[in-house]
Amino acid sequence: MAANSEAQEPAGAWQPLPFEMQLSEEERVRAASGVQASCMEEKWNVVPRGGELLFLRSWTRNEVFRASLTEGRVLRDVFVRPQALRESCTPAQRLELFKDVVDYVLLPGRRPLRRGAPRTEEDFALWCAVGSCAFAVG
Repeated sequence: MAANSEAQEPAGAWQPLPFEMQLSEEERVRAASGVQASCMEEKWNVVPRGGELLFLRSWTRNEVFRASLTEGRVLRDVFVRPQALRESCTPAQRLELFKDVVDYVLLPGRRPLRRGAPRTEEDFALWCAVGSCAFAVG
């Protein structure tokens, strides 16, 4: 986490998440380019800044996660700002949300899309958290 960010946030505002992922060169290039939501149903922007990726909610621009992207193609050193999520969100749920955002938003194609519109409670929760990019129509 960048030192200048710590000056803006109270101590303890960011919490680490245990995450590390090796990326292919193609995935590293995509990640380093960032992601811009094109509609309301796409709920995340990923903004590259130096060696970090900032994960922002697209409609509020609130930063929820940040991670380091190394020259060696490793995504790691992930931090979450818990106050940007529901109070009831557990550390395990925060980690799962980050993984979903990486798999469906930052690096689509890493995990199969769910088919059709969200119908189950689990699918609806995923749609609310990640957005339409986790679902294929039809």
